[in-house]
Amino acid sequence: MKSLLVILWLMASAALAEESRYGIRGLSAPEREPDLREAINRIPGVQLVDLDHDKAEVTLRYDLSALFPNNSPKNPVKPADIGKSLDGKLRTATQGSFSLKPLCTIPEDELQRLTIKIVIPDWKGCRLGTYNSIAKLDGVELVRLSGDFSEVMAWIDSKKTNRETLIEALKKSRVEFPTP
Repeated sequence: MKSLLVILWLMASAALAEESRYGIRGLSAPEREPDLREAINRIPGVQLVDLDHDKAEVTLRYDLSALFPNNSPKNPVKPADIGKSLDGKLRTATQGSFSLKPLCTIPEDELQRLTIKIVIPDWKGCRLGTYNSIAKLDGVELVRLSGDFSEVMAWIDSKKTNRETLIEALKKSRVEFPTP
């Protein structure tokens, strides 16, 4: 009976050891992709399978035994813990500049796209700070900076946030706006 339990546990672990898809925060511009790829390569037992920059989504393949060394029939991994563990490892590998989030469940055509003109220095840290100032707001599903960093575009759930909230968050982060 005990060997049957171990076999069933191994089968369940193998099923969880496949791949998972997540939203990714920190992918503000195409120039950030190499940073993300390099960081994931540094995480033992984790591989980047797919990266969709336009949707800010990644598919990760992982080894459960590397993520959860104490995984056993008596202490099985819960599916929700996988995402938390991967997020923690990614945050650590990138000093917090990338993180995972659940996939957006709102249909794309129901998201409102906002474009806000901004003035920020052409420094990687300033661009990331600008991105982060609104990317973590509730209701913000996707954020992009324009190629010349003169605009921030956000796709939002208008039931949870609005343009004024984004502008206030940008002001709080000391982002400047062009004068008319």
